[in-house]
Amino acid sequence: MGRPKRSPTLRKPEHVRRFAAKLIGQCQRKELSADKLRALVSGLSLILKIIEVADLEKRLIKLEESATHED
Repeated sequence: MGRPKRSPTLRKPEHVRRFAAKLIGQCQRKELSADKLRALVSGLSLILKIIEVADLEKRLIKLEESATHED
């Protein structure tokens, strides 16, 4: 038995994009079913949304902090 595969790190939109491209390639080569691809892409969409919201939250906090310091 080999070592278990590590899960990809999906902390940035670029990571998600690369992983999605890899999955699409696997589906095109018939290594991954279209149904599984759809399920994974749905999960990737959710991850992207979470990344976007977290980024917006960080930006908003910085703006609020800078506005508070200007007063």
